[in-house]
Amino acid sequence: MVNAGQFRSRQSPPGTGRTAPGKVVMDSGMTKEQFGVVVEQYQKLVYTICYQMVRDHLEAQNLDQETFLAAFTHIDRCREEEMKPWLCRIAANKAKDHLKSAYVRRVIENMTEDALAAMETAIPTYARKIQEKIDGLERIHRAHQFKKWLDSGKIVCRDSYALPQVITPAESIDSIPYSLYEAEKDDMNQEERNLIDVVIGLGNVKWWHRIIERKGFRINGNINHYPDFMIMTHSGRLVLVEFKGDDRDNSDSKMKLELGRQWQAQAGTGYRYFMVFRSKILGIEGAYTMDQFAEIMKEL
Repeated sequence: MVNAGQFRSRQSPPGTGRTAPGKVVMDSGMTKEQFGVVVEQYQKLVYTICYQMVRDHLEAQNLDQETFLAAFTHIDRCREEEMKPWLCRIAANKAKDHLKSAYVRRVIENMTEDALAAMETAIPTYARKIQEKIDGLERIHRAHQFKKWLDSGKIVCRDSYALPQVITPAESIDSIPYSLYEAEKDDMNQEERNLIDVVIGLGNVKWWHRIIERKGFRINGNINHYPDFMIMTHSGRLVLVEFKGDDRDNSDSKMKLELGRQWQAQAGTGYRYFMVFRSKILGIEGAYTMDQFAEIMKEL
């Protein structure tokens, strides 16, 4: 292990991930006429987002108005090039808040007087249960909508991520050969280190990189998935690997695996995604034991 610091790439990764400073659209003194141009340009988009989520034309119109009212109130927070995604986020949040409140109303309407009295004495417990149910329904809805948009072509996979020239992990390791950077983030458990040892021993790996959780590359579908490793072979194939202990076979693993394989299908023949278990056979496409994964990697 080495101390925290800046570690440069050995391989000159494509792109630098630079961002340019934005230009503030206007201050809070924006006139109604000026904001009217914004409304006219994006009203159809905002309404469509709201309707797709609430499936009610009247409620979608109300949420459309609430979205632009909130945007006008906080217009000084938005940059010109971010106007469209900013409005989309406001609209989606308004719709989600509406759905949550509607669900709570439905729950309360079906409760008996005794249940309501019990709820009043244990509000945090009931609030947690309701929130867990809402979160579960939201995950199901997002997965369904993502698949629908993927099939319809609304969502496409494009080259958009640039590996940084320098990383600065708090703890790092520089003793494993063929790392992309001079040192990689050192948060691997023993089984993950064993996996990397197997991979670099195959002889066909150009470099490997430990993806930094919530900072590095992610597959952004119905969830944000940060795989454990990124591997480049000498043949030019980029491989993403998510390692799981044999006790981690759960719905979260299956959701990540499904998203990873969808990414592979959309990205093209030069890209691969695998979920690797130490020895457990999951019986799902894309999930392999470490030995099975090593045999596949030899061919890449």
